[in-house]
Amino acid sequence: NTANQNKILVKHIATLNINEQILKLKNFYKNIYKDVVLLSNNTYNTYYELALSKLVENAQRDVLVAFQNSVKIISEKFLVDYDNIIDICKTKYNYVNQVKTGLVGGACIPAASETLNSILPNSIFKTARTINTEHIHEHLLTYLISKYISITSKKLNILIYGASYKANIGELKNSNNLDFIKTLDSYTDIFNIVVVDGLIPDNKRQLTSKIKAITKEVLKKMKFKPNEILYLAYHDIDKNNK
Repeated sequence: NTANQNKILVKHIATLNINEQILKLKNFYKNIYKDVVLLSNNTYNTYYELALSKLVENAQRDVLVAFQNSVKIISEKFLVDYDNIIDICKTKYNYVNQVKTGLVGGACIPAASETLNSILPNSIFKTARTINTEHIHEHLLTYLISKYISITSKKLNILIYGASYKANIGELKNSNNLDFIKTLDSYTDIFNIVVVDGLIPDNKRQLTSKIKAITKEVLKKMKFKPNEILYLAYHDIDKNNK
């Protein structure tokens, strides 16, 4: 997987005698980039072109999401509508809007940013990791606490869709969404938290000591009335039309 590719790249970055590894990885990367025509005939360059291309492909998403997350945080500090700002930006020909705000998880994207930052320390990749973990967690938590303060009920009812690391993938490993849910677990004295995730295996549904993931069928029977809904990883199977 990409995380292992990253480790291989760092391991061999200063190694001179790596011809066998290069040939093996060259064949491996051919399966990933079948339609890529490489201009270089040099085997050494070919390996690094392919390896770095995979890292850049993943890390650029981390950076783009961090940009959108930053704009959203700034927008809310000024009490203005983030969506309106983006709509205005879209009227300009040079504005590129490829991603949405949210938490970034999984093994590939964070590992790619961390690897590129190890090659170029204190780079934009390190900033992206900080924004997409610490800053966005703090922002979401601050928002929910302020919402709790504004309501009259004893607790804030929070409905969360998705504990896995991305939509339509039932994998909890390296899930930034799960990390955030674990943060919320410390605030169950003011939050009632219900997590819906229809893709998590039954033996992994107990997310924390107090929070267990349920299916949308169980949610319907609960008649839970949320004050706030967070779509962290909105699986097709959890949508109302499924």
